[in-house]
Amino acid sequence: MMQSFREYAEQFAALLCAARELPPDAGGGADRPAPAAADAPVALLLAPQPGAESLNGALALRLQREAGWAVTAVAVTLGAPPDGRESRWRNMHAACRRLGFGLDTLHPRGLERITFATRRDDPLHWVTAVAALADLLRAAQPHVLFFPHAGDAHELHSGTHFLAMDALRSLHDRFACHLVETEYWAPLDAPNLAVETGAADAGDLVAAAARHAGDPLPRPQHATLPAWLADNARRAAELVRPRDGAAPDALLATLYRVRRWAGGRLHPAYDGGRWLRCGERADAFLA
Repeated sequence: MMQSFREYAEQFAALLCAARELPPDAGGGADRPAPAAADAPVALLLAPQPGAESLNGALALRLQREAGWAVTAVAVTLGAPPDGRESRWRNMHAACRRLGFGLDTLHPRGLERITFATRRDDPLHWVTAVAALADLLRAAQPHVLFFPHAGDAHELHSGTHFLAMDALRSLHDRFACHLVETEYWAPLDAPNLAVETGAADAGDLVAAAARHAGDPLPRPQHATLPAWLADNARRAAELVRPRDGAAPDALLATLYRVRRWAGGRLHPAYDGGRWLRCGERADAFLA
């Protein structure tokens, strides 16, 4: 039995080290969900680079498992350097199989230079990339679109934000969906949704993220994912106040910002903040 907080810290550090040593397929495959119905609501998750579909996938995973949504991860880029893109694509396939997500891409080898600098300095390249995403949005007609917030502090993440917003603006005014902005490298400045994550889902997110260990990220992000989810729960308790005024005592959570796109512009999705607790239907935050 643990006797001191020093022992707690030592065991926590030991867990991080042990997680790094587990093979990517540790624990085998998760139970595969039943295929989504043909008329199931659609969610698209824009992954700026391979791995984002797992690190930011908590809400998408619950939508698919608990509410029967059809979730597709979209590889916006396949990371750098170019000679590793085939292996990253294979790893992303394996991660999406673990989570039960579909997988698509905006270009067979991923888009290039999806950054704010490209948007500013190479408008011809940018317009081509925007058109590729707009075509996908027209075809998929998603009910929810996940993508990073503008200040996510990684050039591909912030670039993907502006790519998504420009693609939305290029569509006709009748296109409508909920926008769910994600965070990873830098926190959202005004989150309005906290999604509690159970240990089983967290384990599957870690297992999926492990498929990307070291590629393209130099550090094993999967090993620290539970700690990040725990810190999110701490932040969410103060930053997202549910309508009943009491945040749940959640151990693991992910923060998002939800807005509505309709008539060619942004609208608030709801007043105040919301918690999506374990046991609630995953799409309840849209009501």
